[in-house]
Amino acid sequence: MLIQRLEHYTVVAGPTVTVVTKTSEDQKLTYSSWERFRAIQINSVDVTSELILRLEFVIQIPHTIAPQRCIISIDLDSGLPMVCDTKRPVSSGLYDFLSMYADDWQTMRVSVDFVDFLVAKTFTATCEEWFSKLSPVPQSKFAAWFSQRLQIARIALSQTGRASFAIFMAGFLFFSEGKVSASTILYAACLGLLLWAVTNVLASSASRSATKQVGLSVLPTVILLTDGDTKAYKGVRERSAGALTASIRLATIGLIQIALNIVASYLYAAVT
Repeated sequence: MLIQRLEHYTVVAGPTVTVVTKTSEDQKLTYSSWERFRAIQINSVDVTSELILRLEFVIQIPHTIAPQRCIISIDLDSGLPMVCDTKRPVSSGLYDFLSMYADDWQTMRVSVDFVDFLVAKTFTATCEEWFSKLSPVPQSKFAAWFSQRLQIARIALSQTGRASFAIFMAGFLFFSEGKVSASTILYAACLGLLLWAVTNVLASSASRSATKQVGLSVLPTVILLTDGDTKAYKGVRERSAGALTASIRLATIGLIQIALNIVASYLYAAVT
């Protein structure tokens, strides 16, 4: 599209195309043309983290004395290298970042240097038009909605333990029909706190799992250029159970906590 846009100007020199790729292994490779890049890198097993397309030429703008040099740089960023590492712990904060800021991720940067402002705006608009036609990363509406409310869901789940403890004590008093002593209340409190601790471990595990699943479901941008990119992205999609599954899992854990404490309070009241 940029080459076609150049047909509206008198081209004095160029254009020359440079392709720069950065991989997940911190390798930076430069190619003299897009065709050479495709010929060499198509079977690469590396995962692309950044792609820079640089177009350089000299044009004669109407009603100007001297030709003007122009350099257009298009920088595309991929979030794939961050999540394709299966050994990355959930506690690293990456998935929290993805779930909260996926919509604000800067996927493309365009710079146009050494040329008239109006001409630069024309080329920038062309880049934006090209970018808008790229296929978006598959993402459900529920995943986008739930990712903005994941933090609230996690806080609610973390408080379920306290609520369950209160339900346990209230249930014990109810099922005992008021026939309790100070010692049985103390033992009941100890049992309730023990259940609280155990269920909190389950809730914490479910919360971390949900954070990871939602983070993988709202991956903001992916660059698929090589066989390595395609394989890594396929692996990410297979590990992603989806935001709906994550939300159901959180709700289920919360209900299990409450139900477990109700049953435990009934059994304890029956025994004592």
